[in-house]
Amino acid sequence: MRSLFIIFLLSVTVIPGISAQEVSVQELISMVKYEHFSIDTLMKKKGYRLMQKDIDSVSSQYYYSNLQRIENGPSWVRALSYVDLNLKDVSSRVLTYRTYNRDEYVKLLTAMLGIGYKTKETFEFKDASHTIFTNGAQEIRVKTTNNKMEDGRKVKTYEFELGR
Repeated sequence: MRSLFIIFLLSVTVIPGISAQEVSVQELISMVKYEHFSIDTLMKKKGYRLMQKDIDSVSSQYYYSNLQRIENGPSWVRALSYVDLNLKDVSSRVLTYRTYNRDEYVKLLTAMLGIGYKTKETFEFKDASHTIFTNGAQEIRVKTTNNKMEDGRKVKTYEFELGR
């Protein structure tokens, strides 16, 4: 078991050329409509790793993650997860992209505004600020959360959630 953990750790941190890449707003919008195979291919090309997969008779859940290490700088974790629900004649997907990088968050917001998204609603819930953006056809919920770490530090999480 310990050797598997060491192999995993090396594969995430040492193998050259493996680093997480940002996912664009256009890719997120497209992924809502993609088949699983297309999402899996895109995420693997971007250096993400499928960390968890749960499938039962009515739902499929996938979680991708990767770590971007920057020499002489912070490391960044990004994650993409989605759930597909299939009940008789109804199917839906909820997709969430999470980053801890404020610059990436601002870049994604700027891209959303650039393609016509406007603020529809804002509200606070627990430790999170929620803003719902819409372009008239698709909504994207942007959630900013302050997470308190065990050592007392606060780390912000930025999530972009959309669905069909």
